[in-house]
Amino acid sequence: MPVAWNESERLAARSCEAAHAREFFADTWCYMLSNNTIKSDERTRVLAYMPAEHLLAERYYLSFLLRRALGITPDEKQLAETGTDLPSHLGGHAGKTQFDEGAFDHGV
Repeated sequence: MPVAWNESERLAARSCEAAHAREFFADTWCYMLSNNTIKSDERTRVLAYMPAEHLLAERYYLSFLLRRALGITPDEKQLAETGTDLPSHLGGHAGKTQFDEGAFDHGV
């Protein structure tokens, strides 16, 4: 099975197009997307609230699947084949996003 509904965190995996293509099952008829599961899991919640144009331009596995389904060729400059390498200024916070809940709670 490509991605089970209870393994939705795999949809939020970020990588290059080539790595996503290796994970893709070409003979799959559909991927089951559970809106409730995606919205309720902190690892995937960002996917539910991201604007469509941003989601299509990102390096998430879900982005890859949507581009493929819609026949959209990725912008190679934007989706550089760098694997999961991130700029050094991110300081090891690759698993975190600006959507992290509670980030501003400490000052309240």
